[in-house]
This record gives sequence, structure tokens and C-alpha cells, in this order.
Amino acid sequence: PPPPTTAAPEPSPDLAVPSVRRPPAITEPTTGEELEEEEAADEDFFGAGELAERFDDVRESRARAEEGKPKKIKRFGDVSAPMEMTVKKEYLVNIGLRVFKEDVVGMPVPMTITVPVAGPPIVEVFVVGRDFKVDQPRRSLIVPLDTDSDILNFRVTPKKEGISSLTVEFYQEGTLIGRAILKIVVKKKKEPVNEALSSTSVTVASQFGETRLDATLRIVRYETDFFFSLFTPRAKAVVSQSALFGRTKVDMAKVHKLEALMEDAVFDRGNPRAALDRLRELGAQIYNSIPKQIRNTIQSIEPKYLMIETGDLLVPWELAYDGEDFLCGKYCLGKRVFDETRDFRPPPFCIGKKILDVVFIGASPKNVPEIAVKEEVDLFNVYEQTKRIKLHKLIEPDAVKVKVIEVLNQGDMVHLTCHGKYEEKEPLESALLLSDDTLTADEIDDMEMNNWPLIFANACSTGAISEKMVGIGGIARAFLEAGAIAFLGPLFEIPDDIAVEFAKEFYNNLLYNNENVGEAILNTRRKLRDQFGGAFWAIFSLYGDPTLAICKA
Repeated sequence: PPPPTTAAPEPSPDLAVPSVRRPPAITEPTTGEELEEEEAADEDFFGAGELAERFDDVRESRARAEEGKPKKIKRFGDVSAPMEMTVKKEYLVNIGLRVFKEDVVGMPVPMTITVPVAGPPIVEVFVVGRDFKVDQPRRSLIVPLDTDSDILNFRVTPKKEGISSLTVEFYQEGTLIGRAILKIVVKKKKEPVNEALSSTSVTVASQFGETRLDATLRIVRYETDFFFSLFTPRAKAVVSQSALFGRTKVDMAKVHKLEALMEDAVFDRGNPRAALDRLRELGAQIYNSIPKQIRNTIQSIEPKYLMIETGDLLVPWELAYDGEDFLCGKYCLGKRVFDETRDFRPPPFCIGKKILDVVFIGASPKNVPEIAVKEEVDLFNVYEQTKRIKLHKLIEPDAVKVKVIEVLNQGDMVHLTCHGKYEEKEPLESALLLSDDTLTADEIDDMEMNNWPLIFANACSTGAISEKMVGIGGIARAFLEAGAIAFLGPLFEIPDDIAVEFAKEFYNNLLYNNENVGEAILNTRRKLRDQFGGAFWAIFSLYGDPTLAICKA
């Protein structure tokens, strides 16, 4: 057999020579014809035009090392832009991929890239900013196996003065693998501007987890516009890039009324058929707000696993109704919360270990309606007898605040059965009602959950929607930022019988049917829809990766 190949050693950081290169200035305005030519070139980036030579180079490189080719390669995104800009003036943001960190001109974004069996790796780059106009915000890079990539030049124009964020994201096969957030000072036209590279004003999110997502739908709202971008490994089957990108205007007054209308529809238990019909009507409005070309692309690729990433979860996109079913009843669907002000920690690829440590917290104080703590703890006692879990119980009246805080970081999974208090005006004051006190979202956010637990909050109002929380319930967001790998909970209050049945089916699917989280939730929804009718089955929402599964070791 041929000798194994070895990766070139990284040069010592002590030997690195700082680069003084910067993006070239734009001396002429870009014409509409030039932009059309660039867009046309982008549309056939999967193997035509000037990139064909790069494909040939990669094929030759792969042929030379057929047996020793790497399954994964490390790269550093190179993101450079002026740290100061003038309002309404066009600038270049230069982005490429480097083999060695020492060769990076701007700010390094570490990432791991998977080498496909056929063809070279392709990384899609997405540049977006609330206060910037970005021409051609989505471009693609072919990744050579042994050299740096080409450099992409993104034209950006700041729209207003102040300190603004410009976000650069790297996707491969529908999965986010890296992100840089640039803080740029935008000044008036007459003010002097320092156009040095903004390498010191970038925060970096390290590499993201390895998943099997079929598609990621990225949704960003700027004022009254939603911008959509679809990332998928099946993009080669799509005729044009225009089918992967779009924007729509929204009536925010209608959006603000949407939650109340949906909650009214869901809670008509006396007439479940009418409740479901009304929810379908509202879901159709959400679905029609997605650009037609993206709707058609999603239907054509038929993703099993769909991730919706957005910083604005005011709209429950999982309840979009396509004429046949809700998205959450059709796909294994999860949501990732995008926050321009915070980096992500890279989560693990699986949950816990073969025998899970499960923390059960059940609280039903006397001054609130009684909830089904006994029914759910009986369920977990059965799971422990079958030796699939190791159970740690904290039940009323022992579910006091000091003990709850102590055990929250001890489990691979944490199941909460309690009431939640939702504060729309002060989301960080939203809280779980415990035996002796409340545990606020602000207090949860301050915790460090190093175990990366899956949180299942079968509690009323824990996932309630509010624009003030950037579209996610205060409790849910707090757990995610404290280190939870995923959060599962209902958007609205839910009756005890359905809450218990949902928990039972979900855990049966996860623990005994060897399903991952997305499959377990989807199959639970379908069973509850058949069993109860109505619409309660649809309102459990997963914030996290639907491909997560229990670790086998």
C-alpha cells in the first residue's frame, strides 16, 4: 500500500510576518450590466465558466493521493474589511480560505471542511448586515485540497451612521461551519475615515458541529423586509441560484396579531376540526410570506432534516402550512437562534452517553393550578427500571430554588414539569415557578451548563413568543445561552393530558426506538395528531439540531 500522507505542519506563530495588504479601492461605480454579468457567473458555479480549471486542478490533486485523501481538512476563513467607512460609499469586503492561519490578512475564522467523495468541497459565503446594502450577498468558493482558495470581493455600502455589525457566514452542505461578526464605525461623508483593516473589531465563532442537515433556511428581518437564503447539499439539482435566495415585505401589524390568533385557534378543544382549520389558514399566510422560488426548492429537494436559522422568531415558521401539511408535521425541523451580538460555542454531536443521567424536576406550588407531576415521574420510574436512564428526582415540596440550581448541571437531559411565568415587558424576568421561589431567565442565563444537556420543559408559557426577546421565550433562550444543547417546549399553554402523552411518546421514540431528536418529535406529533386531533400536537418547538441523537458510547 502507498505510504500515508501527512499534513504540512503549521508554521510557528512566532515566525508569522504581519501582512500590510488591504482591499483595493473601488474607483468606478458598478454598473447594472456588470452586476448582471457577475450574477450570471454565479449561477453556474457548480462546474462551468472560469471555475472549470479549478475543478481540473482538484481532480489531479485527488488522483495523486487517492488512497491518502483527507476526509476532513482544516481551513481559516480570511475576512478583511475597513474598520471605518463613510455612509453611502461603496467598499470591498475580501473573503477567502487559507491553509495556514499565519497567511490570513484580516481576521481568521477556523473551520473544518468535509471532503466529498466526488468533486471538490464547496463552501458558500453569506454576507449580511442590517445597516448595509450588500451586492450579491451570497457567493461560493471551491476549496482546493492543498492551496489557498480564490478571494471573493463583496461590495458593501453602509446606509447610516454609527457602529454597525456586518456578519460573514460560511456554510457547507446546508450546515453553518463558521461565522465572523465585524464591528464597523460608519461616519458622515465629510469626516476623516481610517480605512485600515478591521481585524481587531471582529468576533469569531469557532467551528460548528457536524450534522446531517438536508437544508438550512436562513431568515433575517430588517425593518419590514424578510431576507431568505436556502443552503442545501442538494443545490446541484437546482437550476439557478435565484431559487435559493429571496426577500418579501411584511405587514408587522399582522405579524404582531399572529400569536394571539394562533393561540385562540389552538385552544378550541370543543371543536378540534375547526381549530385545525383555523391554524391551517394562519399557517398558509406564513407559508406565502416565504418567496415562491424558495418554497418550490424546498418541496423539490424534500429535506428530511430542515433547520430554520433566524434572529427573529416572532413568526412561528414551523407552523407554515404548504397546502398539504405544516412544516413541523412534514420534516424533522429545528430552529437555531441567530444573535448578532454573541458567538456560538460549538456543541457536541450527540447527547450524553448510552445510559443517560436524567434530572426530573417537578414543582406544583399550592398557589397555582395543579399539574401532572405524578404521571410524568411514574413514566421516568419505568424508564429507570429498564436501565436506559439513571434518574435523579427533585419533586414538590423539595423542588426548592437552591436545590434546582444545584442539579441543573448534573444531567444529560433535564425534564421540567412546572408552571412558567411569562413577562412580555421584561423577558429576563420570565421565570419557572418552584416550590419556594421563582427561577428567572436572567438567573438561568448566568449559569454554565458544561454537560450540554437537552432541556425538555413541559411547563406552561416557557416557550412563549415575544418580539422583545428577539422572538424566543425568555426561559428557552436563557437555557440555550447557559449551555443547553437543545430546548424542547410548547409555544403556548398546553393541557396536562397532552403534555404527558407528548413526553411519553417522545422519550419512547428516543430511548427505545433509537430515533434521533428530530425523528422522535416528528413521529410524536403524528401520533398525537391521530390520537387527539385538533392542533396541540403542532405547538411543541425544538430549538436545536434535529439530527442530535444519544451517544452510543
